[in-house]
Amino acid sequence: MISEKLRKHLEKLSKSKIGTHCSDVTKLKISKANKGKKPFLGKKHSEETLTKMRDKVFTKEHRRKIGLSRKKYIRENNPSWKGGRNKRSDGYIEIRIYPDTPFCEMLKKKKRKYIQEHRLIMAKHLGRCLYPYEIVHHKNGIKDDNRIDNLELLPNNNVHNKQIQKVYLENQRLEKEIINLRLKLIEYENSLIMQ
Repeated sequence: MISEKLRKHLEKLSKSKIGTHCSDVTKLKISKANKGKKPFLGKKHSEETLTKMRDKVFTKEHRRKIGLSRKKYIRENNPSWKGGRNKRSDGYIEIRIYPDTPFCEMLKKKKRKYIQEHRLIMAKHLGRCLYPYEIVHHKNGIKDDNRIDNLELLPNNNVHNKQIQKVYLENQRLEKEIINLRLKLIEYENSLIMQ
């Protein structure tokens, strides 16, 4: 039989956050081992220890070595490097642009390093940078199909909206035509069955 005092102590331990996967006996052993010890919370390093750590770890030579080691893993040397080509959540592909290329002027913000691939392909095809108001339209509507024969340069957003409206209306017309053809097919099949 467990004494009343021990039972209350075990209940207190079971309510505390000491490993819930431990047995009651283990919890009792842990509490006895930690009895009288103060937890580490609130302790700080002394000023002497802090200065020693600062002098040893963060010397100029150490900082230089850290910088050199980080430079080893940039761009092509990084195992996560994907060639500077990313697919955005909205479906467009972005390409990394470097400051020495003539097309870096097309970046909207100078801090940005990526440009949409379809704009870059059209700019290379034309041999000039695109103006911010020029729109590159995907003819087939697939955002990552950046072949030059699928791209169309539109002078502004109004023309682009009209182009999209034309495609939408054509799509609706084709959908109606498909429905009519399906109905005719059903009628034809029914007439064959009746014969």
